[in-house]
Amino acid sequence: MKTLKTVVAATAAIFVLTSACISVSAQQPTTPAGSAELARTFYTGGVLEGVRKVAENTPTTTTSHTYVNVPGAAASWFVPANDSDLLNVSFTAECRLISNPLPPAGAANWVELRVMITRVPALAGFPTFMQPNDTTSPMAFCSADQYAMHAANFAARVSGGTTGATYTAQVQYRVSGAAGLTAWLDDYMMELLAFN
Repeated sequence: MKTLKTVVAATAAIFVLTSACISVSAQQPTTPAGSAELARTFYTGGVLEGVRKVAENTPTTTTSHTYVNVPGAAASWFVPANDSDLLNVSFTAECRLISNPLPPAGAANWVELRVMITRVPALAGFPTFMQPNDTTSPMAFCSADQYAMHAANFAARVSGGTTGATYTAQVQYRVSGAAGLTAWLDDYMMELLAFN
């Protein structure tokens, strides 16, 4: 009986170890041919090289329907020449859309969020925006006129080129929908992680 328990335990352990050793590519879901799904972007990174964090406890608001910078929500990272790094930005904040009516009337209104990335020295294609950045279906960060914490995550792989380059990630927001609404953010934390 003891031998049977040992065999069962060993078989279970082998199954767990074999399952854990499946290659990363085999773990990724496949998109069926002819799928109507949006394009996916995959990122890989290595060792964590550094962290930048910005915290703000003072509320900020906008009524703008064009993107404006979230005050102070920016962080920079230098990429050496002939190297590239994966930048991962997370942003958490209390968010509300002041004066937005409850659904269904307020369903078409929200606070949009994106992260713009600039490069010094300048290079064609910059500034650009970290992913996800879908202009046909923008990121709705919040929509209710209630205090609640929300979070978003963005990524981009950037290169130092032949001279090295400094990249700055800047969180931006705006009101999408009806006039007379105010986007409100408070107690935010922006974190930039750089991976090799």
